[in-house]
Order: sequence, then structure tokens, then C-alpha cells
Amino acid sequence: MPTAPAARNLDQPAVVPLPEPSAPSPAAVAVAVAGMAISWAAAGSIGLVAQPFRIAIVWVGLVVLGVVLWPRRSGRWKQHALLAAAIALALVLLAAAAVPGILGIALVVAAFARSKESIDRRLLTLTAVAAAALGAYRLTLASVPALWSLADLLGAALGRTAAAVSGRPLSIGATFAGLDLLVVMAVVYLGWLRLTAPPRRRRALVAGTAILASHLIYLLLLASAADLAAALPITPPADQDPYLDFYIPPETHWTEAAGKALPWNLPLVAAVFDLAIAAAMFRRARWLPAGRVDSPGRFTIPIRFRPALDHAPLALALVTPIVVALAPGAADLKDRKIVVLDEGYLDWEKPAFDQYGEESAGMYGMLPAFVESLGGSLVRSADLAEDDLRNASVLVVFHPNRMWPDEQCRRVWQFVRAGGSLLLVAGPSIPEDRMGATVNQVLQPTSMEIRFDTAAASAPYWHGVLTVMAHPATSGIGGNHNRFGLLLGPSIRAGWPARPLLVGRYGWSDPGCDAALNMSYRFDAGERLGDLVLAAEQRLGKGTVIVLADPFCLTNEGNPAAFEFTGRLLGYLANRPSNPQTAWRQAVGLLACGLLVGLLVWQCHPGRTAAASVAMSIALLAVDGVNGLRDVCPEGRPGQAVPVAYIDGSHLEAYSGERWGFDDMAGLKLTLLRNGYLPLVAPDLKPQRLTRAAMLISIAPAREFSEIERQSVRDFVEQGGIFISMAGAEDAGPSRRLLADFGFRVPPPTLLPPPDASEPRHERNFRSRYLDAEATGGPDCYVGFHAAWPIEFSGPDTVPVVADFDNRSIVAVRAAGAGKVVVIGDTGFAMNKNLEYVGGQPFAAGYENAHFWRWFLGFLNERPAWIPPPPPPPKPDDSPPKSEPPDAAKGREVSP
Repeated sequence: MPTAPAARNLDQPAVVPLPEPSAPSPAAVAVAVAGMAISWAAAGSIGLVAQPFRIAIVWVGLVVLGVVLWPRRSGRWKQHALLAAAIALALVLLAAAAVPGILGIALVVAAFARSKESIDRRLLTLTAVAAAALGAYRLTLASVPALWSLADLLGAALGRTAAAVSGRPLSIGATFAGLDLLVVMAVVYLGWLRLTAPPRRRRALVAGTAILASHLIYLLLLASAADLAAALPITPPADQDPYLDFYIPPETHWTEAAGKALPWNLPLVAAVFDLAIAAAMFRRARWLPAGRVDSPGRFTIPIRFRPALDHAPLALALVTPIVVALAPGAADLKDRKIVVLDEGYLDWEKPAFDQYGEESAGMYGMLPAFVESLGGSLVRSADLAEDDLRNASVLVVFHPNRMWPDEQCRRVWQFVRAGGSLLLVAGPSIPEDRMGATVNQVLQPTSMEIRFDTAAASAPYWHGVLTVMAHPATSGIGGNHNRFGLLLGPSIRAGWPARPLLVGRYGWSDPGCDAALNMSYRFDAGERLGDLVLAAEQRLGKGTVIVLADPFCLTNEGNPAAFEFTGRLLGYLANRPSNPQTAWRQAVGLLACGLLVGLLVWQCHPGRTAAASVAMSIALLAVDGVNGLRDVCPEGRPGQAVPVAYIDGSHLEAYSGERWGFDDMAGLKLTLLRNGYLPLVAPDLKPQRLTRAAMLISIAPAREFSEIERQSVRDFVEQGGIFISMAGAEDAGPSRRLLADFGFRVPPPTLLPPPDASEPRHERNFRSRYLDAEATGGPDCYVGFHAAWPIEFSGPDTVPVVADFDNRSIVAVRAAGAGKVVVIGDTGFAMNKNLEYVGGQPFAAGYENAHFWRWFLGFLNERPAWIPPPPPPPKPDDSPPKSEPPDAAKGREVSP
């Protein structure tokens, strides 16, 4: 007989049983692992990957994540809108910078976690917290030198441990030690222990051992990277048929790809190990459902403190970027005196007419003019006498080539300790000249030392593999066009309390000077791998000392692209503004970052994690915007002694940044220097920049000019500036609206001719006359084009300068207000391949294009006409080159 249910006391609340622990779904585990992977990819922690490819990987990962986790049965449109907004914002943040991109991934994962229930929600939230912790770590690592030094020491210790186990030398820093991977795994490990059901001791031991063991295996592989590369079979070269008149590239063998990946992409192996361990941890443990945290020894937080703790992550996320990264400061040198020791490995030559190529560039001849354009004065001192150092703000010492007298060292150290600033510019050390010893003699009172090595970059000019520390001289400077002027130099040993400014993340230390002398690079076992200090600073008394391992940024060739960095650097040394690397800001920043990560792990709340990620991203972008307001705007208006000529570098121009490559602009920069200009690569077209310049050159931009930029260019020309646009018909699209403002048009190329016009000739590489015998009193003067296209104009005051076969204008000039506008229908007209070779060799027609620019710049500035000299007579055994372009416009009757 069934028994009646027991009566329940209505005065007592009903006991609802809590859900039992269970495992997350396979889809949630896959997405969590994918979120960790793309977080590492966004941080550049999986090895050497080109930046566009790395961003593409993250974008694809975010899309896949959205497809897998998108709620299909939910009818709430707000939820769908929120998820779509999170993904869109993450894509924008990823394009902005690395750290905001990592935080954007945390935002997306946290947004999807809010749409899930119970176990999946907790797993995804933990993944979002781990990504946010990685972003906070990367931000603090680049902003707090104490943390960077600690991470470097820890990486070196891990390398020594692997070397002791393997018997092979391994010298690494934080990057190749995989600390980014360990940071994420540590957060996942701690959160996993807290959010899974007991017993935990055995699981904690097994998981911790697996993480450490897999990382040790990775380090052992890294120590053996050179041996593994040497063991790969050599691919025999493919035989080329000698009767073929074209080249057939050989097939790519897997051994070539593997050899190039060692050791640069080995961190990917460690990431795969960690992801496999994380997936096993997620699936094999029993997760506590939402609302339960069975932590041993947990404590109860008083109710009155809970609202403050709930909002604390948001407040800390807003404050941390301001404390650790805000770096205001003046970039001008008004009324500042800079003293340069006039000895060492240097010269003060400038490019001269009729001397061409790399060797004609000189070294520091334009540095005095650059300092004066910022309002300062440069004094060259032979022995750093006390009278020379009196009232000086900055002392610049280039790589010494002899040992200094003790009295001279004493004067320098006394100058710095009394509040002066010392900029020591090193260079490749040559043992025969004892140059390394002399540099380190100057650095004796500091904890910095120039190594006897060559810092070899894994990418040209350290592009995409450079860690830029938060500092008034570096913050807010982009990495394109070699903005830091890095070419070749040693690395710096920066012990505490020295602090790095620029760190080569993916590169190696090649011992000695063979790499510098012979340009022969090869990574060998035992060489320092990754995290090479290229610039560092240390306080000394009341003053400061900054060491640059590479002098290229101050040279005639390097300063045009790096002028923002050199201007800020000199301005910082002369004015000494507040610095985010001061001790109290480092301490507060470390504390705030630690509290933020700790609270996010403890709370493990998707909404708070998403809010903190967005807040930190916005605060960091705002700080970067403020840091970027310190514009370096040299003064060089028309009519001044050294006018400034900007080459636009802000619209994805057609020229390349490969130094002295065929598509580079080194020859144009030297041409402008020979003609008295100070050439600079413009990072933007702000009005305050253009109003202080005399010339602006645009070379086939791929991005259109905005309305504000077009107005700035129009105002610039109206006030007396010269604007030169070079773009062929195939590249002129983004420039058409700006050219139309001045009455110019470059017609697009067509396959069929219009009814009332002839089709443009296919032969666009030719020579054309710009001065006839009547104007020169001698032979005609010609200029060569690389791929010229006709241009059109509507203004009656436009002067055609050069025409093509059909007497259609290729180069034309028009007066606009007090200035002039020049349009040249040839994208490659001023590139090295059409103007100047690296070795200074003449073209088929000699140096006629260099002569054209010399005449043309005088014509634009209304100076007395300079007539090019007649070409030298050919030698009897000379024969014209086969590639000499044909002549055009020989029948023109009028020359400008």
C-alpha cells in the first residue's frame, strides 16, 4: 500500500537541489581553445608571422567563432545585435593596435558567454578572462620597465634550465621563453581549479605537471633548432634549360619551408601543446554550474563592499592605461642648445650635385638644419670644454673612435649629474679600432653596455617585430616607413635601473662584427634569441642618459622617415617632461594591473569582463591619441634658408620602404637635399604641419584624401606652397578629387579609344624634350619616363612642361594663389629605378633625370635658370644599350 507523502512545514523554505557538476559541450570547448589561439595570434606570441597575415588569422578566427556559437533558437533581437556589435568592435580594435585587438577578442568571447547557459557560460567566461589578462599583461609589459626586466630575467632562467637539461646552449628572453603562453595558461589553470568540482589536488598536480612538461619539451626543441635545421636534407637545385629565354622558378620543397621556420615559428609548437592540454582540462573535469564556487577556504565578502568590488574592474581598466602609457611632452627645441662632440665615427657632409648613389648621401650634414627647424641651435665642440657645455640642454656623442681623457669623462658625467641630458649614439663595433671599448667607457657610471655584436632582425628594419615601450619619445609613432630609423647596429645590455625604449622582439644577436662588415647573417646555436634592446635610458643624478644602438635615424638618409622619433627624442632630452616610466607610475600601474586581473579571475563574470575589456581598449586608444598630438612640425616655409619638403607617407603610396630598392624614394630625398630642401616623410597632412612647409609631394596614393586633407592642401598651396602629384593613369584614382580641385585630370586607361580621341600608345617608357636648343644655347635637354600617361587641365594659366609622342602633356604646372601645383602622369618618375641607382651608376641616357629635377626645382622657385650640361661624347667602342627608351616630342616648337 503506497504511503502518503510526508507533510511539509510551510514555515520553512523549500530546498531546491543544485544541479550536479558536469562537463561543457564539445562546441564550447572548441570555441574556448580557438579563443585562446587567436588571442596568442593577436599578441604575436605564436612566432614570426607577417602582421597582415596575423590579423587575417584573427579575423577568420572571430568569424568562425561567431558561426559556431551564434544562438540559432533565440528570438531576442537585442541579443543578436549585441553579438554583432561585439564582433564589429573587435575587428575595429584589432585593426587599431595589438593590445586593443586582444581585448577585442576577450569582448567577443565574453559576449557569447552571456548567451550561453551554466557550464558553457563559465568555460567561455574563463577564456574571456584569460584573453583580457593577456591584453593587460602585454600593455603593462610595454609600459613598466620593471615588469619587462623581470620577464626578461625569467625568460633567461627558463633558457638556462633547458640548456642544462639538453646540454645545448640557449639564450632567450620573454618572447621565445613563451611567457605570453604561460600567462594565459596560468589564468586558465587557476580559474579551472576554482570553477570545477573537488577533489582538486590530484587534478591540479596532473595539469600543472603537463603544462610545465610540455613547455620544457618546447624549450628543448628550441635549444636544438640549429641542429634540426642543419639535419634537414638539402634540396638539389633544379636544372634550367639553357635554350629557354625565360626563367622557370624551381618547385618549393618542404625542407625549405621548415628551415625558414626554425627557430622563428617554434612558439607555435608550444601553443599547440598548451591548447591540447587546455582542451583535455576542459573536457575531463566536472564543472560547477553557475552560482556555485566550492573553493576551499573561501571567505564571505560583506554586502556593503560588493557593489564597489563589482565596479572595481571597470575603474581599474580605465585607470591602468592612463597611469602606465600616458606620455605627454614637448617636441620642440625652442631656445635649446644642443652640443655635439665633433669627433668619432661621423662626418658632416651633405649630398652634392653631380655625385650620386648611397655613398654621396653623407652622414649628419643636415642634422644642424633639422635642429634649427625645431627652434634649437646645434654647436659642434672639439673637446667638450666647459664653455661649450655651459647653458647646454643636450649633449650628443657619436660613436667615439678613441679613448677619452679622464678629464673629459669627468666633465661629461658632471654635466649629466647636474641635470643635463646625454644622447650616446653607438654603431657597429669594430675591434681593430677598439670602438666598443670607447663607447662603454662613456657608459661606465650607468648599468648600460654596448655588446660586441650585431642585432640581426628577422624582418627588414624590424618592421612588425618591434616592441615600442611607453615613452614620450616613442609613444604614438607608427611602424611603417621605418619611423624609428633602424638599420644596423649592436644590441644593448640594459641592467636595472636602466629601462628599454625599443626592443627587437624577433631577432638574434650575431656575435662580433662580421654581420655588419659583410652583411652575412646566420643564426647559430647559443646566440641570444629575441628581445634585443635597441635603445635604452637611465637616470644619472639629476640628468638622464639615452643610448641608441643604431645611428641611422640621425643621418641624412634615415632622418627623413624617422624625424618624428628624432624630434621627440631631442625634445624629451631638452625639456624632460613627465615620463610613464617613473617609479611611482610603475608601482601604481603594476598594482592596478594585478588587481584587475585578480578581480576578473575571482569574479569570472562575462558582463564585467566585457565591460573591462571595452573600457581598457577605449582608454588605451584615447591615450595613444593624446600621445600622438605631440606633432613634430619643423619650420621650413617658402623663402627660408632650408625649406621643408614633405613626401606624403600617410595614404598607402606606391613607393616601397626597401632602402635603395628600385621602387624606393632614396634618390628623390637626395635630390631634394642637393637642391637645398629638408626632405621629410609626412605621417599626416595636418594643417599645422603643412603651413610650416614649402613643398608637398604625393606619389600615387592608394587611399583617397579626406575633405579636411584636401582643404589643408588647398590652403597650403594658396599660402605659397608647391604641391607635386605623380601618378600614372592606372594609379590616379584616389588622387582625382584632389587634382580636380586645381583643374587637373589624369584620364583612366582604356582598352578602346573614345570616338574623338586616339588610343594612348602602349609604349609609355620614353624620353621627351623639355628644353630645346634655343633655350639652352646648345643641344636639346631630355627627361626619361618610366610609364607616362597624358594629363588634362582646364586652367588657362597652366604651363605644359613635357609632352609625349602625340604632343599631349605629361608634366604641367599651374599657379594657384601664391603657390604652384605640378602634375606628372608617371607613378615611377621619381623612384630609384628612374632617377638614381644605389651605386650611382648612370642610366642609359646618363644623369638627365637628375639634371631635370635640378632645373625644374629652380624653375618652380623662380630662380635663375640652370642649364644642364651637354652629355659627354660616347667612346668609340661604346654602343647604345638595347633598353634605351625611344625619344618623343622631338617636334615641339615651344619650351617653357
